[in-house]
Amino acid sequence: MSRPQPIENVIDFMTKIDKGRPRRYDGGNDGDPPVTDYVTHAEFADAMHRIDGRFAQVDQRFARVESRLDQTATKEDVASVKAEIHRGIVETQRWMIATVVGLFIGFGGLFMAMTNALKPAATQPAAATAPPVIINVPAPVLAPPSAPTQ
Repeated sequence: MSRPQPIENVIDFMTKIDKGRPRRYDGGNDGDPPVTDYVTHAEFADAMHRIDGRFAQVDQRFARVESRLDQTATKEDVASVKAEIHRGIVETQRWMIATVVGLFIGFGGLFMAMTNALKPAATQPAAATAPPVIINVPAPVLAPPSAPTQ
């Protein structure tokens, strides 16, 4: 980029830097007197030297930013990491669901086993049973002893 040739005369600027604050050229409505100062060649050269210094700093900072671009992730890198994280989340969810279902079935079976084990033995109610039938068999009648026969 080529710079314009330095002007040997004075240059009329719209604003002039005075201790870091711009002064209005026309005086404005805020009571400032109109600026009639002109910038001399030396002041212009000094301002250009400061601007060149600032551009050098900007160039250095920009070079640092460009050097870091090689280390940053691309869209493909971010997409692959995103897909890997999603895959891990889905796998974890599957294991969690399988574990919860297994625990539910296991505790359900344990509950059923314990309720069957702790169930009292079934007894028949007394009113519903018929009285036992007792059969008395009479003793056989024996014939009176007879005389001995010879």
